[in-house]
Amino acid sequence: MHKISKYRLLMLCGFLAFGLAVSACDGDNSKVDSGGDKADVADTQKDEDTTSTNPDKDAGPDITEEPDATITPGFMNGAWKLTDTSDDAVIAYFDLTHLEGNTDVKGGFLTGAGLYDGLLEGGVGVLAESSYEGSTLKIQWNPTTQDVEMLTLNATQVDEDTFSGTVTAVQNVDLDLPVKLVRESQAPGN
Repeated sequence: MHKISKYRLLMLCGFLAFGLAVSACDGDNSKVDSGGDKADVADTQKDEDTTSTNPDKDAGPDITEEPDATITPGFMNGAWKLTDTSDDAVIAYFDLTHLEGNTDVKGGFLTGAGLYDGLLEGGVGVLAESSYEGSTLKIQWNPTTQDVEMLTLNATQVDEDTFSGTVTAVQNVDLDLPVKLVRESQAPGN
């Protein structure tokens, strides 16, 4: 069983509140001023169709309730910790969102001190293009202040809660660091 982080819970509440606010609108917020009350009454009476024998003709579309689509979290959904295999130094924490049957992985990261000097420990950001397919995981993120830099984790699933792989970088072409990605019981800061 995976726990939902406070951040995701707040985002879900925000989406639900927004959805309720949008559905409460009637869609027609326009106001037309045609010059006076008498003109409005005359236009309304003139536009009425008195020849219609079907009162439901202009009632609008028939709206039926459809069952809510079931959204099932995918395998990668949850909190994960990336560490250097040589000394278990934390490189990053990932809070991932993944839907069953989808290869896309979304989420954010929190930078650890384990990669190399100069990275801002505690720096946060959003993942770039990332995916999970079969037993292969690819996560891309940029924990630096340089727009051209991109770190890539390429990993293979070892067991239910562990991946093994390497981290490479665009600018630091010599970086080929063996790493381990492990599922956490909850996201950092919770």
